[in-house]
Amino acid sequence: MFRMFRGLLESCLIFSWTAGVWSMAGAQEKDKPAAPSKEAVAALVKEYAQAGSALERGRLERRLVAFGPAALEAVREAGEQAAAEPSRQGFKRLRLLLLAQKLTPFLKELMDTNLVYDGQYAGLKAAGPETVEALLFLFNDEGTTAAIRLGAARALADLGDASLVPELRRLESDPLLFPALREEAGTLMAIHGDSRRADQKIRELAKELESKDPRVFIGANLELANIYYKIRKYSKATDCYERVITVFEAARKNAGGEGRAGLDRQLALHYYNAACSYTLQEKFDKAKSYIRKAIELDSSHFNNLERDGDFKKLRDSPGYPELRQELAKLLEKDSI
Repeated sequence: MFRMFRGLLESCLIFSWTAGVWSMAGAQEKDKPAAPSKEAVAALVKEYAQAGSALERGRLERRLVAFGPAALEAVREAGEQAAAEPSRQGFKRLRLLLLAQKLTPFLKELMDTNLVYDGQYAGLKAAGPETVEALLFLFNDEGTTAAIRLGAARALADLGDASLVPELRRLESDPLLFPALREEAGTLMAIHGDSRRADQKIRELAKELESKDPRVFIGANLELANIYYKIRKYSKATDCYERVITVFEAARKNAGGEGRAGLDRQLALHYYNAACSYTLQEKFDKAKSYIRKAIELDSSHFNNLERDGDFKKLRDSPGYPELRQELAKLLEKDSI
């Protein structure tokens, strides 16, 4: 699915990320010092364990995080050996900060693609059994940029399980949390077994489907399609896209000039996202028809055929090589 940013808030989250505003967990590579020696790490870990004030612990925490992955094993061992609860919690936070530091570049890389699909973050499993814990830490950490928190939430959709639901409920009900992040928490709850928040939102949007205002009608359908897609109810997502496509196709017939060009781009996006959901239902004929229409209106979608995980089943289906060859020829013809 090609991600559509809905409203100013999420766009601002992404802008704050691309502008280079990073948390301690997501520090840029150029700020990292050379890898420290084991002795230097051990000495600093010991100093942190003996720190007598929060101010001193904070200073040492920043130094240990700056060491990067080289400090992880020593911090993990110290946490296991710590006797006092405050010390254990301090080392736990340090461990999660260091793990989050490793995960952040991967999250950024995937978010940069502007693609969203089931299983997109599955590769993070290779980072080890602590990955889910670190992702939840990132999502819950106010010191982490909102955009990275959004990426962590989407990774938890692929890697999490029902054990996350109690914490997700707490996050979803937090009035101080960014609305986009609260929405992601509600989506994760639905994916992992508690659909109450998603069902409530669906009921609210369903009322707007009766609106005579086409903007309200289209907006409600697109938001519903997005919710259904994210909670993996792909048949309901395509129902919403079909309603939107019908409106756009009718509007396109009566448009001309620049107005039609703008409609073409939007309609192409809706064709593309509908094709994703049809593929996930293994309705390949419908998916092929819509991806063909999408590329006819906006050739930029052609390259996503090989990149978007939603199309994996389509790529593996009979006739895909011929479809790709047909679409390539179409692009060549248009470029002449």
